[in-house]
Amino acid sequence: PEQTRRNQALAAEPDLSAWVSANAGSGKTYQLTKEYLLLALGSDDPAYFKRVLAITFTNDAAGEMKARIVGALRRFAYPTEGARADALLREVAAELGLSADEVRRRAAATFRLVLYHYADFAVSTIDSFVQRIVTAFTRELGLPAAFEVELDTDSVLQTAVAALLDKVN
Repeated sequence: PEQTRRNQALAAEPDLSAWVSANAGSGKTYQLTKEYLLLALGSDDPAYFKRVLAITFTNDAAGEMKARIVGALRRFAYPTEGARADALLREVAAELGLSADEVRRRAAATFRLVLYHYADFAVSTIDSFVQRIVTAFTRELGLPAAFEVELDTDSVLQTAVAALLDKVN
């Protein structure tokens, strides 16, 4: 109970949570990637990424974010010969107050774990996140264990109208 309250307070801490809203092409994915890296690499624990949840609206955006995060971790961990300086690496190192070498070390350890525990790399859509939560609490919500989500609004409307007419008759 006390630990739960502390965890809830931490989750609401603005320094530990990020919300980005902006127009297309304005750098949201870059900023979210950077925020994710700051959280994941801000800890000495390379498995800290398992405690970070990134949520976006579309599957395409979630895929893009995952690709950028994994790409940045790989670039940080294994820079190529003659590659120009990585601006994102410099920003992350500066904001964390760490040397670039320390960020590279942490990125290498985190990158390996992300590859081995990819299912724990939580970048998803709002829909899939809510689906996971609802699935975990079906009994408490009074839903059947094998419920299905219907996204076809016409079908849902027809079913609702038919159920209403059945009750009236």
